[in-house]
Amino acid sequence: MTRRSLPLVLLLTLVASSASAQMMGGGFNPFGMLMGDAMELPVASDGTVFVTRNVTGGGVDLAAINPNGTDKWTYRLQWGMTSIALNDTTVMIGSAQPGGLMHNSSQKARLIALSLTEGKQLGTLDVDGMVAKVTGYKGGFYVQSLIPDGDSTRPGLLLLSRKLIALDNNGNKIWEKTLD
Repeated sequence: MTRRSLPLVLLLTLVASSASAQMMGGGFNPFGMLMGDAMELPVASDGTVFVTRNVTGGGVDLAAINPNGTDKWTYRLQWGMTSIALNDTTVMIGSAQPGGLMHNSSQKARLIALSLTEGKQLGTLDVDGMVAKVTGYKGGFYVQSLIPDGDSTRPGLLLLSRKLIALDNNGNKIWEKTLD
């Protein structure tokens, strides 16, 4: 099995991104894109846009906003959001367990499937590591996760392996493949 390693500079950037994003109530994308207020805005075919909103007293909501500016629905996230994707019927959220990926080989992530039209939870799936990217297609989703390979013997390096996971629209795992 080959391993990918991240240099110290990238590791420090990830830690800083994580800390900043956690203050915003969101998670972080391992490639440095902050989630929360700075995330990309996914838009459904009917014009509904999906954004995160900080909750007074802590936490974050995912809000579906109609094209006319009115709220369609909100969903309270228990963990910070790291990724979001849409397909024709479902919103899939990748969320990170508090504490971060950096020094926690037992890090868990949660995938949450929501109805696109109502925000009703359709299912969840807990996975090892962190959800780096979710991509939707008609009938399901592909998820790439990053999993720490344990402590590095070289200071400043974090060794990660990747998995590709296929899900149906309810968040059920169809298959999983280790990439490296």
